[in-house]
Amino acid sequence: MKGIGASAFSGDLHEHLQAFAALAARIEADPRGAYVAAAERAHLDPSVLRRRVRALSEWLGGDLLAGHGAKLRVTPRGREVADAALRVQRTVDELVARLDASRRALSVACTGTVTTELLAPALAAARARWPELAVTIRRAGVEQSHALLERREVGLAVVRAQAPPQGVARRRLLEDRLWAAIPAGDPLATRARLRTRDLARAPLIARGPRSATRRRVLEVLEPLGGRVQLEIEERGAALRYVALGLGVAFLSLVPGHALEVEGVVFKDVTARFPRSSFWGIWPEGRALSECERFLLDALAS
Repeated sequence: MKGIGASAFSGDLHEHLQAFAALAARIEADPRGAYVAAAERAHLDPSVLRRRVRALSEWLGGDLLAGHGAKLRVTPRGREVADAALRVQRTVDELVARLDASRRALSVACTGTVTTELLAPALAAARARWPELAVTIRRAGVEQSHALLERREVGLAVVRAQAPPQGVARRRLLEDRLWAAIPAGDPLATRARLRTRDLARAPLIARGPRSATRRRVLEVLEPLGGRVQLEIEERGAALRYVALGLGVAFLSLVPGHALEVEGVVFKDVTARFPRSSFWGIWPEGRALSECERFLLDALAS
């Protein structure tokens, strides 16, 4: 008889081991009708179960069972194989459980606009599908998101950029809209058509130098004399300053989203500035989980 390792096993070794472990357990409980009972539990024909046990015995080079009918028993070698099969199955079950848990978890880095305007309804839809979904959200721009992905601190990022980020897998979700927030009493607020030169003359209220919206706006307005006169990090505070007549602010919003703030008039100026889109990005070569694909679909809809 040939010993184990003399040739590759012909067939699905895991399935054969599972079938034998189920049969061995049944024999030790009650050997009478063990093949029929074990085959039924494994959703197999008894003849298929017999062939699997025979194939294992031949490949392993020793009898796994002895006797017949009521005297059918598991040999010491068979007991060793059955125990090993159970250990393999526990390992497989633990792996599947870990993979399943990872598929039911989301770790996402997002720009502020995505966090405040897009993410909540998309996550609500995901949670309705997977009630046990665990979510971690990190607020980050393009560079920070890229670093978080490289360190595996998040599995997915949703960022706003004029061009697709390089060195990552990417999916374009939607184009943003750029709005000018103008004091209601300012002459610009009543103009049907805003000129870029007029926007450059207005005092600008903007976030810090790392702001993508600030860079996008100054790329156009700075050559025309535009400059930031009031720097502030929080959108709500910036809009309060606009309402007080201290300057004009620019906001990136998702399509269909507009703000209403007393004392502020909002005008869509997307066409006057470089285009910018929202992108889903993740490490190249990594397959998205079902939850991550669902989230990107929800953000893009």
